[in-house]
Amino acid sequence: MAMTPTESAQYTSAQSQDRVQGIYGETPLQFMYGKFTSTAAGAGTVTMFTLPAGRILLHLDLCRVYAEQGVSTADLDIGHGAYTNQDGTAVAADVDEWVASADVGAGIIDVTFTGTAGVKATVLVDELNSKEGIPLTMTVDTANWDDDDYCEVLVYYSKG
Repeated sequence: MAMTPTESAQYTSAQSQDRVQGIYGETPLQFMYGKFTSTAAGAGTVTMFTLPAGRILLHLDLCRVYAEQGVSTADLDIGHGAYTNQDGTAVAADVDEWVASADVGAGIIDVTFTGTAGVKATVLVDELNSKEGIPLTMTVDTANWDDDDYCEVLVYYSKG
């Protein structure tokens, strides 16, 4: 059963949102935030927002995901949809690129993209370089979410 809607409110209105800059060492940071609230019980993948086109550095140690508890065996993944690199090569979707099988069924999840159980990443910065942007996705699988559960994702990146 697929969750609906298939995009967060932030993804839908992304063109009109301003991005806030900060300082992380000498690197100017920007952030993107997405919140998805389920309107029906189910599992599936939703696009939270689209990371900007061009070369970006994703600061994994600052990126966070917060999600309410799902059904007892539910898992939560954070990854990306398919996109095209600047050199024209296709990159396949990877639903658990940054967070893999976080046990949202056992309780509330509040983790960074690195350094905790269920997290796949082993580096602090992930360099990405896309032609048209990279859709950041959240997937609930193995079991369902309830009809009013929600997930929030906060991503920090720098352009370069």
